Amino acid sequence: RYRPSDLELWLLWLASEYVLATRDKQFLDESIPIYPGRESNPHELSVHELLEHAYARVTMDIGVGKHGLMRLSNGDWNDSIVVNRLTPAQVSEVHQQGESVLNAAMASYVLSYYATMLEFTGHPKLANEVRAKAEGQRQAVRKQWSGRWFRRAWLGEELGWSGEQQLWLEPQPWAIIGGGATPEQVKTLVAVLDELVRQPS
Repeated sequence: RYRPSDLELWLLWLASEYVLATRDKQFLDESIPIYPGRESNPHELSVHELLEHAYARVTMDIGVGKHGLMRLSNGDWNDSIVVNRLTPAQVSEVHQQGESVLNAAMASYVLSYYATMLEFTGHPKLANEVRAKAEGQRQAVRKQWSGRWFRRAWLGEELGWSGEQQLWLEPQPWAIIGGGATPEQVKTLVAVLDELVRQPS
């Protein structure tokens, strides 16, 4: 039922965090059994290769939509943007056309971090490619500024944008830490989050 589009981002973030925190470059050369296996075999891919597969899934299989944002599939971090909220026909439209501002904002941070890890471990060519993908997501997020906050998602031609009239919290901090928000937008956004979210809490 759930086919979220953000899972590989978490894996890339976790592995990059581990390698950069511990300086354990050898971890990337290890072969770890892929679930549900319990024992590794000599034909299994290394952690580095598995991470490249995760990156390819994000950039090629999931890819981007007409606004340059990462596609939504039928859910992202908050799967209820689609599931239990829309009709089956609408879910089908979102699966084909939907884009996630949340995923794009998260990707701008995670892919930059992955690129830093790749550079540290001696893969400068791939690091440059990944960094360019991160910048593409950053620019796509920047275009989704609605005046006081960032939109939540493009749900397709019929449903249009979610998050123009109502603030969705999830993409806002990622837009800040991922660099999608300009300094002026950060100032406005923090004030709006304080007004609409923190003060009434």
